[in-house]
Amino acid sequence: MNSIIKNLIPVIQTISLTFGKNCEVVLHDLSGPFHSIISIENGHVTGRKVGDPITDFILAAWRQGGFGNEKENKSINYKTKTKDGRILKSSSVFIKNNDKIIGCICINI
Repeated sequence: MNSIIKNLIPVIQTISLTFGKNCEVVLHDLSGPFHSIISIENGHVTGRKVGDPITDFILAAWRQGGFGNEKENKSINYKTKTKDGRILKSSSVFIKNNDKIIGCICINI
């Protein structure tokens, strides 16, 4: 696990504790996109767990080098849907090392 990514685990925990049990916070290490979740708080929101893969939305943005036409490092307040049909408000930010995307933090409420 990349040390930059590992050092963000306390940030994931802090965000979760700040916003409560309905706020899922996910840390992805993109060195292994098919088992990228290395830390997750309140995984009951989406039913995900450590070792699960990155979402198709994040995977597509990563492959394109960022979010949208401007290749932004973040996407804020977009809507997602859980497997059981609940609508979530989500935000994601890529983590970079020397301009290379190495991870992602996602927040789902």
